[in-house]
Amino acid sequence: MILTAQMGRGDKVHLYIDGEYKMTTTASFWNTCTYHSGDEIDEEAFLKLCSRIEYKKALAKCSEYIGRREYSEKQIRLKLKAAGFDDDIIDCAIQKCVDTGMIDDRRFAKAYISHLFHFKGMSERQIRYQLAEAGVDRGVADKEMALAGVDDIESLTRLIRKKYAGRVDFTNKKETEKMTAALQRRGFSYSDIKAVLKDMESEAESYE
Repeated sequence: MILTAQMGRGDKVHLYIDGEYKMTTTASFWNTCTYHSGDEIDEEAFLKLCSRIEYKKALAKCSEYIGRREYSEKQIRLKLKAAGFDDDIIDCAIQKCVDTGMIDDRRFAKAYISHLFHFKGMSERQIRYQLAEAGVDRGVADKEMALAGVDDIESLTRLIRKKYAGRVDFTNKKETEKMTAALQRRGFSYSDIKAVLKDMESEAESYE
């Protein structure tokens, strides 16, 4: 089989076998290869070359994803799978990223907890569920939750002040019951909700 390389737009290099297009790589990668356009190559060697190219592409995708925000190992795995990479390539790319620190579930958990707690106003229960969905180990989640100081009373107080104060008449039973039900759906306990409302009521009375 004859391997030929043709420059494309930008950094792209298109590879052909006996004149038939097979795949695209980058000029920077192609320049590191021992092959040259016009070389003979057998099927086994070409398959190995294809695997190296796909591996480099997967690493580039990981870098692209992490460059935007933190992702967990499971999330990156799902994104690479959706992008069409084979499981073996995904395993190798993710292991490399974990080894180099590009993917770090502890770092991800810390950033994710901060976002969900401080900006989304989620309950501890909701945050733990989100971390589990992202594939974060329970031990890692427990440690990072403790370090972050996640507290439902604090979350509830901030959330009620931001979303409901001035919109809900706290003396109106029907309105407070509706608000309470909404907060319970977010994972907050009935007792915590009532405790926060009581504290806010006492605070309001102290200003009268």
